[in-house]
Amino acid sequence: MTYKLYFDEKLIGDIEYADADFPSFSGKFNLILNQSDTLSTQILNYIDFSARQDRYYASLENAVEYEAGENEQEELELEEANYENIIETDSWKIVDENNETTKILIPTFGFDKTIVWRLNVE
Repeated sequence: MTYKLYFDEKLIGDIEYADADFPSFSGKFNLILNQSDTLSTQILNYIDFSARQDRYYASLENAVEYEAGENEQEELELEEANYENIIETDSWKIVDENNETTKILIPTFGFDKTIVWRLNVE
C-alpha cells in the first residue's frame, strides 16, 4: 500500500508501506517536498536531522559503520529543540490510496530512506 505524507496540507513525500510492529509502522520514504518557504525548509532540516540521529544510534548498536563526533549525542539533543513546533503538533497525517486520512505523530526518518510512524489516537 502507498501513502502520502502531509504536514497540514503540505505534501512531504510518498511512503511505500513495509511493516507493522504495533504501535509502530514503517516503510520506504520518497521525499517530494521542495524548499519553497520557511516551514518547508524547517521540515527538510528535520528530515535531515532525524536521518543523522538514526545513523548515530545505529552506529552505537554496531549496525552501521560511522565515526561519530566527540560530542555528537549532545549536539543532536540540542538541535532537536529547533523542531519543537513540528514535533509537538497534530499536523502530521498520511493519506492512503483510497483517500482515507489517518492522523499520526511526528515520523522519524532513517538514514536508509526509511520512515517510522505511530498513530495519533488523541
